[in-house]
Amino acid sequence: MRILMNDQFLNYYGQYGARLSRSQSIFEHQTRHPRSWLIKTLSPLLFASPNVHLNALEDLWVDRLTLKSRCEEFFLKLNTQWGDHIVHASILLNANVGFLAIPSNDASNNSATGVLPSRSAAQIASYLSVVTSFSSMMIGLLLVRQHKTKERATAAEFHQYLRQREHPVRGFEDLASIYSLPYALLTWGMGSFLVAFMLMCFQISTTVARSIVGLSIGLVCLLITWCICMAWEETEFQWRRWFKAKLHRACDDASQSDRGTQDASGWRRRLWSAPEDMWACVRRKRIIASHASRV
Repeated sequence: MRILMNDQFLNYYGQYGARLSRSQSIFEHQTRHPRSWLIKTLSPLLFASPNVHLNALEDLWVDRLTLKSRCEEFFLKLNTQWGDHIVHASILLNANVGFLAIPSNDASNNSATGVLPSRSAAQIASYLSVVTSFSSMMIGLLLVRQHKTKERATAAEFHQYLRQREHPVRGFEDLASIYSLPYALLTWGMGSFLVAFMLMCFQISTTVARSIVGLSIGLVCLLITWCICMAWEETEFQWRRWFKAKLHRACDDASQSDRGTQDASGWRRRLWSAPEDMWACVRRKRIIASHASRV
């Protein structure tokens, strides 16, 4: 009974503005920190993975309250993902070792040519893939070791863990960036290995082989881009939604204007102006959608 009454007190049960969902704040102003230059700079380099982890951490820390079931689910999901990244990074590391063992990739192996020991562009790209895949394995192992016990922690331990790692200005941006390193480094390693393979095919091959491989790689790149655009979470495309909203707004202003022509500089200013109005519109739409889902 005490636990039930405490939950009702924390959620403003029976009062105006009561919390109706776990991700809803009872305060007028959200407690989430504004995005700093750190997350805006690292997010493109880490393939927008910090944004996903940051949103998940902020959902766990609504009004600085922690729910044991949600925290257990979150850390269990993280440990599973990191374990998969470790396996994939080890496979990629073995592939790079086999790629570097090909004699034709290293001209210095041929002692008859008398060339000085040097490394080709394909070898350098493979070296980068080895470094990034090994780094992904190491960071993944460290994170799994540190967070494996979090699956069986109490609500108080979850609260203490998040409170100690919350920055007063950046919030959970540092923690979200660290959580995204295994995935981002593995992705960079796969890209570097693909570049090494392409260099080997285009440098030491015939015209027919280059044409076939180039056509295949172009088709695969189109499929990968299509998959990314369709499968990535909506939160990762905030920059694209902002650009589309500004573009549509500028087009609507141009169509509703009485003048036949408009100043190009004024159109650009409206397109690239500050996005506060767009964010306010997005927040209003989210609030309306959340209320509609509860009804």
